[in-house]
Amino acid sequence: MATKKELIQAQQYSRRRLLTAFVSGAPGGKELEPSKPLRAVVAGTSLSVLIIIGSLVFGLIKPGLPKGWDANTLLIAKDSGARYVAINSVLYPVINTTSAQLVIPSESFKVLTVDQAKIAEVERGETIGIFGAPDSLPVPDRLISSGWASCLDDTQHEKTALLAGGYGAKPTQDFALVSHDQLQYVIADGHRYLVSGATVSAVLRALGLTTTSPVEVTATWLNLFTPGSDLVPLYIPEAGGDLPQVSGSSMTGLRVGSVVRTEGQQDNQRYVLDAAGKLAPLTPLAYELYLLGTGADLGEQVDVSAAQLNRIGNADYPAAPEDWPSSTSPALDIATTGACAVLETSDGAAPRVSLATPLDATEFTEQVAGVTVSPAGGALVRAINEGATNKGNTFIIGSSGSAFPVPGADDEILARLGYTMTDRVDVPQTWLSLFPQGPRLTEEAAGSPPETLLAESR
Repeated sequence: MATKKELIQAQQYSRRRLLTAFVSGAPGGKELEPSKPLRAVVAGTSLSVLIIIGSLVFGLIKPGLPKGWDANTLLIAKDSGARYVAINSVLYPVINTTSAQLVIPSESFKVLTVDQAKIAEVERGETIGIFGAPDSLPVPDRLISSGWASCLDDTQHEKTALLAGGYGAKPTQDFALVSHDQLQYVIADGHRYLVSGATVSAVLRALGLTTTSPVEVTATWLNLFTPGSDLVPLYIPEAGGDLPQVSGSSMTGLRVGSVVRTEGQQDNQRYVLDAAGKLAPLTPLAYELYLLGTGADLGEQVDVSAAQLNRIGNADYPAAPEDWPSSTSPALDIATTGACAVLETSDGAAPRVSLATPLDATEFTEQVAGVTVSPAGGALVRAINEGATNKGNTFIIGSSGSAFPVPGADDEILARLGYTMTDRVDVPQTWLSLFPQGPRLTEEAAGSPPETLLAESR
């Protein structure tokens, strides 16, 4: 066993060896190099770059939701066809595209198609939308603004057509004699004229309408024509009385109500002298009805020279209602030819309705009763009442043939639906009665649960 002295000597020897090693360096005189401190940094950076590149490659192979999906977006799941409106990162199932358009501002509306799996975890809101609203609306270049036609078949049912290129019907200047609710009407110049009272037969004879029988029509079709003044015998107030004295004129033998024609003028250019002693124009048709009224007592026209009338003034108004046809026309046998009302519209002018006959009897017969619209076609209209301007309710007519009211149709609402004010045309209110009416297209209704609005409508 080592003594204490030996242990002390051994410890001193080990200390001397350790000191010598520190002082003399590595064996062979080669110093040990310190490790590089940036090696770990470079390795970490390289690993991070590899992770980022891998993430990008994975994103290209399996992309996530597009940027901006979470606000004012219509999302369509391409594997199921489900539709959602994204508002503030919440998805609201929507029952049709039109409803989605109404709830999203026009300047930010966009449509994205995504995988259903990518939105599986996104928060859901309640289902919204308008029951019965069209799933799509006609685009502006498919709007049919003019050339509407509504024809009667042999069972007196309306066949209404909105066709691109117009319906095959030829306008006519002939008169048509129709009846409704035991009253008779003459259709002429886009108007309907009531013929009633004890003088019906006499008026029809004067108009040359005794060769055809009146055809029964529906009130809906009859009202497509603008109401005109009743066709009745024409009377002049104070007829038979003396004319006021006019200095320098020769009025011998003429009285209030006398019909005169200036020598050398056309046979149908007549005037009647009114109570003020002035000349009121008398059209050929008005003359025929005048002979049933005042003219029955005053006799036929009197031919006078221009010199006799050179001091006579012109009346402020014609002798007959201004909306009467100017002349008689042949009778149209609509029981044989068929009859159509055709609506024509143009920018800056009032809509015009005319009587027409179908060109193709086969096409007319094969068309079903109701409304026919060209595929993907329709109309954007403002329904106006007779005599009203710049006032009326807006409707969209879809390819289904239904008319959808658009209350408060300002620039923004129309823009949301894909239109501008210039796409809208004015049509008579009566024409809207031909179309089944769909639900109101409003922003409030589009953003509400369908069952809520159904309950309120009951």
